[in-house]
Amino acid sequence: MKNLLLIVVLSLLALACEDDPSTESVEKSNNIENAFDNVIGYQQSDNNEFIQIDKHQLRNYWINSLELNHDIEFKTVKLVKAEVKEDENQYYMLQAKNKKENMSVSSKVLLSSDNTYVLTGETCKCESTNCNIGCEVLRMCSCSACSRGQCKKTHTLKEEVDEISFEPVN
Repeated sequence: MKNLLLIVVLSLLALACEDDPSTESVEKSNNIENAFDNVIGYQQSDNNEFIQIDKHQLRNYWINSLELNHDIEFKTVKLVKAEVKEDENQYYMLQAKNKKENMSVSSKVLLSSDNTYVLTGETCKCESTNCNIGCEVLRMCSCSACSRGQCKKTHTLKEEVDEISFEPVN
């Protein structure tokens, strides 16, 4: 009788510890390795038309918004579910590190009802000197601690996102 009870209890524990596949797919969809597997863009202020952008236009947007060097190169842009505070609404970030790995850049996007990601005009840059771990954007606009060295934060907020923001840089 004790053996039967033990088997039942162990079976229940095993079932309780199994991964829930529905939870796994939701989490994977919130942290996407390549953001441009999704539709990303901005709303035109004059007519509310949604304009889709590509990774090159996002790069131009970051260069123009944050006044970055025109020759900067970024690694893959990720779509990341932001770490929000208790009183904040959930949002997402388009996030990338530069190839030198001393800068993390993110732009806030909201998920619309038609499953497109819309830029809000809020951008954050965390730039380090001599920091091999840390100094990454966690949320708008907060940088993670640096393992050593300094971490400088730059925060921009545009009232309107317009086509001029995405123009190529020379």
